[in-house]
Amino acid sequence: MNPRAEHHSSFDDLSDWYATGVGRAFEAATDPILARLVEARPGERWLDAGAGAGRLAALLAARGAEVVATDHDAGLLDLAAARAPKVTTVVASLENLPFGDASFAGATCVTVLEFVTDRAAALAELARVLADDAPLVVGAMHRSSLWGLGHRLQGRYARSSYGRGAFARTEEIDRMLAEAGLAPEGDWQRAVWWPPLGGPVGPLRSAIDAAGSRLAPGSAAFVARRARRGPRDARA
Repeated sequence: MNPRAEHHSSFDDLSDWYATGVGRAFEAATDPILARLVEARPGERWLDAGAGAGRLAALLAARGAEVVATDHDAGLLDLAAARAPKVTTVVASLENLPFGDASFAGATCVTVLEFVTDRAAALAELARVLADDAPLVVGAMHRSSLWGLGHRLQGRYARSSYGRGAFARTEEIDRMLAEAGLAPEGDWQRAVWWPPLGGPVGPLRSAIDAAGSRLAPGSAAFVARRARRGPRDARA
């Protein structure tokens, strides 16, 4: 997972960002959503695609799943292996996963699609490696939010990894999921209405979230939902 608000030039300091007050607050706000959406059971084989430093891989491993974590960045996978030693790490592109068809009982792909070159190909690959009726948990930084605006400005005016980011709205992600044969289920889950700032904003985060969720639910910074892989014979 790769959300960061500061002007970083690479993903190498991802773990440092999560150690900041803003990073810890982001995790605390989004962890409950991801924990509810993930259906991993002991012994199931799950893929954490774009695992970053291993936050989701660790959650899956704690549920007893057999976890394979992929990322294009070997350094981040080293952090994931340190965080969850039982996880298998594989350097791989999301658009070209080195696994057979129907290899996994479930998958997570959180704050990753923003940074792939071909999102349609990435989702098609995820659908390919999932077993029939298997869940995919997808999460994203939402374009229609203060964080989405800030990330786009970073890409325009600062040296930042977010210069590569393509931030989508929920309806765009739903369309891409459906085109890949992944049927969205339930409602989008949302978190983080406060701006990506520390300092005096910190004590106000709970109040900002309460007001934002009531008055402007569509402006949350983080969105996540579960989709399900359809039967292969239905798509033949």
